[in-house]
Amino acid sequence: MIQINEVNLQTNWQKELANVVTNADELLKLVGLEGHFSEQDLAAKRLFPLRVPRPFIAKMRYGDAQDPLLLQVLPQHQEFLAKSGFNKDPLDEQQAALP
Repeated sequence: MIQINEVNLQTNWQKELANVVTNADELLKLVGLEGHFSEQDLAAKRLFPLRVPRPFIAKMRYGDAQDPLLLQVLPQHQEFLAKSGFNKDPLDEQQAALP
């Protein structure tokens, strides 16, 4: 039977969480895509905070702007585009009365 040291597991995830990448420029540098994305793409980072664990970044394909893992975490200018059939508050939470 394999024994798991739960103290080490807790410490490891806490260390990884403390060492996340929070800057889009740094993320792009780490995956070999410096200067690849437009200023419009990088402006989208103001909409969503970036917190990417380094082990997750290590799984991304270096130099691949279409890497699915990268696209999951990197805000892009498409975040600003309005699409018919979608709205900013699909659950009507903004108009909900507080209890």
